[in-house]
Amino acid sequence: MSVEGSAIFSTATVEPNVSRRSAGYSPSIWGDHFLSYATDSMETSDKAEHKKLKEEVKRELMANINKPSQTLDFIDAIQRLGISYHFEIEIDEILREMYKSHCDFDNGDDDDHHHNDLYAISLKFRLLRQQGYKISCGMDFSSLACFLFNLQKISSYIHMKNLVRAYYLESKWFHQKHTPTMEEYMAVALVTSGYAMLAATSFVGMGHVVTKDSFDWLFRGPKILKASEIICRLMDDIVSHKVVIVSILL
Repeated sequence: MSVEGSAIFSTATVEPNVSRRSAGYSPSIWGDHFLSYATDSMETSDKAEHKKLKEEVKRELMANINKPSQTLDFIDAIQRLGISYHFEIEIDEILREMYKSHCDFDNGDDDDHHHNDLYAISLKFRLLRQQGYKISCGMDFSSLACFLFNLQKISSYIHMKNLVRAYYLESKWFHQKHTPTMEEYMAVALVTSGYAMLAATSFVGMGHVVTKDSFDWLFRGPKILKASEIICRLMDDIVSHKVVIVSILL
């Protein structure tokens, strides 16, 4: 072999043989019907409808600008639906004005007065922080709102850390071909069900209902949480088992 050929051969990249796990789900009975079927008229109609709906949302968003808590609720709903990127300019303008004026909820009209509570204060605090505004706990906000905001973040972080550790252990068992005992499995599987994480993050939008005692109760692992984790985990395992059996028989 020539020197040139040897050099080329020695620098060749060998692709690793990566074997990925697959649940072996059965193909959809619909095939690619809905993916391939489309007409120009339908696309034109959809675009027009989307444009109309976007304009309606924009009008609604700007219509309640004098009712701060309603506007914040609307912005929060838009963000949770995952469509806020359509209204970035409007949302940024509203939050910028609120930040500049340090909007006082007590000055709202009667329809807005019932939102003048810890929920409204916490929501405003969170949305402004998310937008990048440097809001201190002592600026137009109660220290309790700041405390709950930070407590929620810490709670979510702790549960996420436990979740990642449990996922790692399950992966380790798989690659080492280790079959855990039922006790070993359930101790980890209840965590990877994600139910505890869901319970913690669900507190974020509950307003004044959430207190430090609420998180203390959650961290103690109450029976209702444990029972929900077991139901969620076992139902998921039953469905996964059926999928594996069907894939083997096919």
